Order: sequence, then structure tokens, then C-alpha cells
Amino acid sequence: MPVHIFLSVLTVTILLLVYYSNFTSSNYASGQDQSFSSGKPQTWMDNLSNIKIEFTNAPASPVIDKPTKLDFDVVHLQNGTKLENLSARVIILANAGEQQRTFIFSDIVSKDGKFSVNYLFPDSGTYQILSRINSKGFISLASFSLFVPVPGGNPTNLTDVNLIIFAGSIAGIIGIMAVVALRAIQGKRRRSE
Repeated sequence: MPVHIFLSVLTVTILLLVYYSNFTSSNYASGQDQSFSSGKPQTWMDNLSNIKIEFTNAPASPVIDKPTKLDFDVVHLQNGTKLENLSARVIILANAGEQQRTFIFSDIVSKDGKFSVNYLFPDSGTYQILSRINSKGFISLASFSLFVPVPGGNPTNLTDVNLIIFAGSIAGIIGIMAVVALRAIQGKRRRSE
């Protein structure tokens, strides 16, 4: 294959890899402002009940078998005032460590629209945090995702894995380019001899 055609194909391949890595590392959620990245507030809007629930966690990146504080803030969707006299239930669902686990916090009471629970995540993986909030005149359900990373610096989320794949692909392509360039140079030398 002529070198200029090979370089054209290689350029298109690199551009596709860059496009793919940017596309897959973006956070997409259907219908709600949620992401798997820890530490960023997640918001659930319930238009039917006219409330907004904001979820945060501390520490920003949960550690296995260490307490993590899960905070919920419930406000009126239209005017932003905190809803008073709430009762809530929080359910933590896990499909981590090849086991399905469920933990329920019930009978949570809040007078000012804010409440929190502490939880020790037993394994790495993605957890689903469900909340049911009751107040005068409404019941609202919300769902949030929380990723607990693997300890020890291993790739902790999809973005890290994509970057590793991307870097490996670029290194492989550069290696192939070097081999093809060396063969082309050797071929020219043989023809000139």
C-alpha cells in the first residue's frame, strides 16, 4: 500500500478514535440531571409534585467500609423555598460484588426540607439511591446513581477506562506507523541499490 494512502487511513482512524473517546466520556442521563461521577450534586425534578430534590455525598469519592454521608435537600420547584415537615425513606440498592443488596433507612423526619443518612458501602460498583418523600398533599419518588471506586488507584470509572483505551490505541497506531515507515525506507534503499 502506498505511504500516502496509509497515512490518510491512519489520520481518519485517529480522528474516529478521538471522536469516540469524547462521545463516550460525556455524561448522559435520560430525563434527569444525574451522573455517575461522585461528589457532584444530582438533581431530581418532580413536576407532578412541584418539588426538586438535590442529592450530594461526602466524601466526594466514597471509600469502601468508611462512612459516607448522603444528603438530600427538598425545595419547592417554583419558588425555591424549603419544604417543611417531611418524612422520608431512603433505599440503597447495590449490584456490587456479584451480590444484590438492599438497605433501607425508614422513618426519617425533616422539619426544614434537609435530611441525611450515613452508609458504609461494602463493595466497589454503582449503587442506586432511591428516596420516597412524603409531605402534606404529595408523595415523591427520586432515584440517584453513585459510583464507589475500586481502592488502590485502579481505573475507577468509564472515563478513565476510555482514556486508557484511547492512549493504548494511539501508541499502537504510532508503532504501526513506525514499522510501515521503516519498511518504506528500506524498500527505497533496496530499489536504489
